[in-house]
Amino acid sequence: MLDERDLHVRHGEAVTKYVYYLVATALAAMAFTVHTTQGQALSWAHLGFGFAALSWGFSAYLGLRLVGDSTLIDRLNLESHLIRRGASPGVHPDDADEADKLILERISGLNRRNRVRNIWQWRLLMAGALFFISSHIARMAVQAAC
Repeated sequence: MLDERDLHVRHGEAVTKYVYYLVATALAAMAFTVHTTQGQALSWAHLGFGFAALSWGFSAYLGLRLVGDSTLIDRLNLESHLIRRGASPGVHPDDADEADKLILERISGLNRRNRVRNIWQWRLLMAGALFFISSHIARMAVQAAC
């Protein structure tokens, strides 16, 4: 049976893998879009490909920011733990409660921001897919009309 700490570690690792998977998916989709349109003349039918690439780019950016802030949260949690134990250099014991309170507020803010980033990372990945498919259909329609 896993204890609470092990479960927390496993959950954090799973979330990080998921975020990296979404980032890799978005970047691979961008590369595929570039490869698919390589050598083609630019037309209005390609506009959706541009929106798809932008959506995927923002999705990847949000995912990488999410991982960066998650690392910061881990560091702040460690600092909070050290402060409560009285082992944090540079924090006077009289200021420990206030310092810990400020750190916990910062962690709470980062967690809120990360929840929003996670939601938008997924939404932008899906929006990019919709833009890509709609652009592909538009391009097929233009080719059929010729």
